[in-house]
Order: sequence, then structure tokens, then C-alpha cells
Amino acid sequence: MATIETEFRFDKRKLVPAFKEYIDQYTSDDEKEFQPKNAKEVTVSKLEILRKVQNVYEWVLKESLLDIRQMYVHDDKKFEEVKNHIKSYIKNKIRSTSDGQVYLKVGDFMSFTGDKEQYEEWIVNSRRNQERIVRKVIDDLNSFLENGEKEDGNKPILNDSEFVKTVQLTNEDIVQYIFDKMDQKLVEQFVESSNNKDVECSIDFYYNLSNILVKEFNCSDKELTDIANNLKQLSEKLSGKDKTESS
Repeated sequence: MATIETEFRFDKRKLVPAFKEYIDQYTSDDEKEFQPKNAKEVTVSKLEILRKVQNVYEWVLKESLLDIRQMYVHDDKKFEEVKNHIKSYIKNKIRSTSDGQVYLKVGDFMSFTGDKEQYEEWIVNSRRNQERIVRKVIDDLNSFLENGEKEDGNKPILNDSEFVKTVQLTNEDIVQYIFDKMDQKLVEQFVESSNNKDVECSIDFYYNLSNILVKEFNCSDKELTDIANNLKQLSEKLSGKDKTESS
């Protein structure tokens, strides 16, 4: 990504103290719940963790929009150019390797891999590390404004559906991805019906499922039928119950 002409730089002295106040909300119990329910840690979970690291970049930009506006108060076109230039850089921060590993690099400081312990160590548990990360994020953004984006041959992950198509997902990953998009009450009912023949699954579940498969995966009618035929078996694995355990 080419550089643009701008004198704007993110103000570390202003942003770091503001981030300390923000992080209390950012690491609330709800925000820390990135792990899917009723499932092991899967590939999709890693993407969700990286999204939360990406949120730090987005927060820095959001907090600085007024400063950019004030610098270009008489130049709407330049304001939009600078803002969108930074937004584009942030949007491309999450990338995947050829073997399906995902990561987010904070400058030359470190790479987040979607590992839960790494995320908690740097974003959740340590105030000192939180301050170091936001400082490095600001340094990364200012380096980008001054020197442009450093070359990285790996493909950016711009949205969830692109991620699903890019990396090699296991059956558990795919089912978890689908279930996370659905009404959790319908998912719980489906899992229960998979393990109890006396419980019938609501038609709403299959309607919701087909909409997601068509929208996210562009599935054909045949692919929808194949997925429906295999979904119960996959959900049993997801819930940790196979036929042997349930018998």
C-alpha cells in the first residue's frame, strides 16, 4: 500500500492514558468470552481472538478522528483520504499463511497467533503489557503513515466467509462457524435432538441453517443436502458425544 502525503501522526501521550480507561470495558467478562460454547478450541476461535487485537487498532483510529478532522478542518477530501487510508491498513492486519495459520503482526514487536494464553497475557491480564501493546500499535500506525505498509506476501483476511474459504478447516471448525452464526436456542435444540431420538428439531433450525449456508458458503442444493445428511454426526462430535457414549 503506497504512502500518502499527510503530516498527521497519532498522539501517544494522549492515547495511552485514554486506553487505560477504555481497557476496563474492553476486558469485561463479556468481551473475554471469545471461546465458543460446548466446543474445544478451534480455528474459528483464533480468528475471533485476532479480531479483538484488531479492535485495539480500530480504537486508536476512532479516538483520533477528531484530531484528523481538526488538521483538515477546511479540507473534507483530505480528511476522508487520510481516514480511509488508515482504515484500509487496519482492515488488512489479519493475514493467513499458505498452510492456513492466521496471525496479526504489531509492527516488528510481535505477532499474535490467536492463541488464548498469548491474548490474555498481553490484552487481558497485565496492565503493563496492555500499555506496551497500545504504544506499539501507535508506533505501527505512525510508521505506516510515514513509510507505507511493509511488504507481506500472505493474504489478508477481510471477512469471516473469506477466512473459511482460505484456510483448511476441520469438520468441527465448519460446524462451529455455522453454529456461532445461529440462534443459540436453535443450536441447543438441534444438539439435544441429535442425542435424543424423542426430541424433534424445529424447522426453524433448518431454515436458519440453509440461509447461512447459502449466504456464507454459496452452497448448491446438492451441497445443502449433503451437509444436512452429515450434520447430526458432526454435531455429536462437537458436543463430545458419539454413538458409543450415548448408548
